Amino acid sequence: MARFPDKMATIILMRHGRVKLTMPERIASAEFPKWVKAYDHAGVFPEAPEASHRALLESAGVVCSGLTRSVVSAQVCGITPLGRESIFNEAKIPWKRIPLVRLRPKTWTGLFRFFWFLGFQNHAESLTHARHRAKVGSAYLDKLAKEKGSVTLIGHGVMNRLLAWELRRLGWKEVQKPGPEHWAYGVYEYKGKNNGKTIPLPERDGPGVH
Repeated sequence: MARFPDKMATIILMRHGRVKLTMPERIASAEFPKWVKAYDHAGVFPEAPEASHRALLESAGVVCSGLTRSVVSAQVCGITPLGRESIFNEAKIPWKRIPLVRLRPKTWTGLFRFFWFLGFQNHAESLTHARHRAKVGSAYLDKLAKEKGSVTLIGHGVMNRLLAWELRRLGWKEVQKPGPEHWAYGVYEYKGKNNGKTIPLPERDGPGVH
């Protein structure tokens, strides 16, 4: 049975901290996968703003993705997460060899991500599959928040936006939009009895993600 009868349940979607990784000036597109791998294995700077740190400490539970930058973000704030769930990993970025062009990693990221939203998925999951993960993940957060009263996910920019859309679809009210900055977070509230039922977690099918 859902444990909250009439009080407000809260979900916070927070972006991880600033990644501790030296950014090269320019790289070829063929070097992009190597840079992404380094980014995925890097830690973060211990510089969480006071408001974000307080939100984590006051949450009844904190969940991380399976990526290092998410887990370390919890650790630098003195938080032991309830779990590491790869379902919340950032959507993989596609890439393609483009000869004779060298760009900053962030420029490649923005360019490839733009085409990903248009359907390009070379070496990456599709937008459809990422949305499916968000649907599964939102059901998990919905259930956990209604059992505990509040839960915070330390996640990632694109996946958090997909999760936010799914939470609104489930009836959660967005009281604060998530920003793109590191440690920025969105707040979602739900008030109601939920008919005394929990929401089951769907099966985690589909290809794995990093």
